[in-house]
Amino acid sequence: MVRVLWVLLIDARPMYECVWYLDRAAEIARGNGYLDGGVPTAYWPVGYPAFLGMIFRLTGPSVLAGKLANVALSVGVVWFVYLFARSLYRSEWVGRLTLLFLSLYPNQIAYCDQLSSEILFGFLLLSGVGLLYWSGERWWGYVLSGGVFGLLCLVKSQTVGIPLIWLALAVARDWHRPGAVRRRVLEGTVVVLAMAAVLGPWMVRNYRVFGHWVFVSTNGGVNLLIGNHPDATGTYVLTDRMVSVYRAGRDEYERDRLARGAALDFIRQSPAKVLGLWPNKLNNLYRWTGSDGIRTCRQGLNPTRTGLANFLCRLESVSEVLYRSVLGLFVIAVVALLFHHRLDRDRQAGTLLVVGIVLYMTGIYLIFFGSARFHFPTIPWMMMHVSALAALVLEPRRTGAPEIGLQPVFAH
Repeated sequence: MVRVLWVLLIDARPMYECVWYLDRAAEIARGNGYLDGGVPTAYWPVGYPAFLGMIFRLTGPSVLAGKLANVALSVGVVWFVYLFARSLYRSEWVGRLTLLFLSLYPNQIAYCDQLSSEILFGFLLLSGVGLLYWSGERWWGYVLSGGVFGLLCLVKSQTVGIPLIWLALAVARDWHRPGAVRRRVLEGTVVVLAMAAVLGPWMVRNYRVFGHWVFVSTNGGVNLLIGNHPDATGTYVLTDRMVSVYRAGRDEYERDRLARGAALDFIRQSPAKVLGLWPNKLNNLYRWTGSDGIRTCRQGLNPTRTGLANFLCRLESVSEVLYRSVLGLFVIAVVALLFHHRLDRDRQAGTLLVVGIVLYMTGIYLIFFGSARFHFPTIPWMMMHVSALAALVLEPRRTGAPEIGLQPVFAH
């Protein structure tokens, strides 16, 4: 309800890369393919424009249709988080607290009004990990999970390593059982093969367009250069020197190759400066960035709607306080839960799975650069731990309430 009301009442115009996604999706819906200025492109991953293009195929190019699709995906995120938290911590109360917090978290609501890839990414990430978690003895579950992770890579290619977190934890847990380890490796192989089946056709398309193998997109080298060059600040900054390197290439592939080469040269020649940028990247990724979706909505408002703009400005302040609270409580929750279950590897496994996903996402942007919207998909995972911390403190005091505990995440 709150998401639908936000989309209908705020109705901000698309901003920044959202305009680009909207135009590319309209081309896809018309059957013209993934084009930029009439030329085949792979600069940004195709996943979200393709998803939006399928919606537009049914509705025609419609900003409202795209926003309502975001609402549906966001509801899916909330529902998956509820199921996952309830199952992970074997507590209905943890599940419902997570559902409540995430349902009313302002920045998660505001992103429904943005035609960007973040909500689709969050939905696919939760779906893929959830399928791994619930597959058990069912091989088809690992096939579906691999397919979902393939789609996830088409939205953000840097997520290709996330299934390895699950595999590493599964192998570590079953290390004393060789038969179980072999099965885990086979399950991981099935996931990888299913991912390859989804990604393969797009890689073939890119080879036909560029004459070279391109994994998903042609902006990986550019993004690496943005975060690793002499004038880098740790966030998205374009300088004349950087642009001159990029524009020297004759096409997208060549420009990306030149940018990657320049970034790797800088990393090899100035490792101390590269590491010195990490605090800035962390700062841009996590500090004072809990209201970027609301801020973008405010910037997209009609200038005459001053009353609504003032309301959104105040809501930004509230959202920042909530965000800092979630971030601080998440850190406390990780320490508390790991200590509370220090003698039970099964109960620690769920905490480590969530922490591993958050650390992986953080590590990726230390390599590239930090931006507020990059931490958006990690908020649902943090909410699970915050809710579990609340249950750890409060739930045992309720008469007849079961003690919070993690069921064996990787046990069949």
